[in-house]
Amino acid sequence: MVKIFMRLTPKRWVNLTRDRAITVNRRLLPFWHITFQGSIQCSLSTKSNLPFRHEENYYSHRQWHSFPLHIDNVSLNNVNIYAAENLDIYRVQTLDVSFDNAQLEDLTGSDNIIEKPTIDQDTAFNNAWILIIKPLLENMCLEQAKKVYPKFDEPRVDSLHLKIISKQERLLYYPVYIINYKYKSQINYTCLFDGLTGHITGDRQYSIIKVTLATFIGLYPMLKIGLFCIGSLVDLLFAFEIASDLSFSVSLPIAMIVAPFVGVYARLYPKLYKKDLSQVQWKQDQLKALNFTYSFIDSIKEEKKQSIIENDQTSIDLSIGRKLNQKVKST
Repeated sequence: MVKIFMRLTPKRWVNLTRDRAITVNRRLLPFWHITFQGSIQCSLSTKSNLPFRHEENYYSHRQWHSFPLHIDNVSLNNVNIYAAENLDIYRVQTLDVSFDNAQLEDLTGSDNIIEKPTIDQDTAFNNAWILIIKPLLENMCLEQAKKVYPKFDEPRVDSLHLKIISKQERLLYYPVYIINYKYKSQINYTCLFDGLTGHITGDRQYSIIKVTLATFIGLYPMLKIGLFCIGSLVDLLFAFEIASDLSFSVSLPIAMIVAPFVGVYARLYPKLYKKDLSQVQWKQDQLKALNFTYSFIDSIKEEKKQSIIENDQTSIDLSIGRKLNQKVKST
């Protein structure tokens, strides 16, 4: 797949970006490292393809039924959320940052470039809830639902409430190489390189001509396969008939219209992606989390205080894995 994407890049992309201004900065990015324990109370909806009895109740088939589900002793650790706003949080979270508590090192007085954290603990936990914790707990409930209600199919979580019994948060740092460059001076591109695992994520460029030609050539077989898959839902014989009715002369004008739009979209994808994240995606994720809530027990509420991030980096727990730091230096 990577080789296919590379073939779709502009021919002089590597040379142009190499000859133009490229900046590479190694930074220690701040992350709130979260660990908590609690219990889950959620509401499930599920259905069955066949009617049956469960706990002296009769359930009809092909209808959605609601059930409660309670899970005790829920524990999540090594939840890490980006603690600043300089970079795209979606990009940073794709690095899948992880810390080993047995190999932490104090970085006070080091000459590393350390990014200043700008997000407090409350905001960080809310961000982690939307991006990391909620999906993990939702999958946990779905797995438990399959065990408690084995005769039901297609379970889904309608609402969820997490009661947090204990919670710990630490401010830790992780090495990331930030690569910035331009292509034809039109769009700024940013890539993030994991200083430990070598994983890279970020923006890249595609050639309009190559993507358009690839779409033009591949649209006809893709339409054939698509029609066959749709028809197979009804009958295999019907699927063969509708797939064979699509001739190349019919798909040709469709390809001539669709291919240029796909090429332009691929060319502008990084710009559209950033715009979508800043204006749409975060709001959508917040809306999805409306029925997924959390609360703290009274003892945590009493002890909970607003975190104040001081300008003096020596007053903050600047810690990172000793093994991690050694691997970064070797790079």
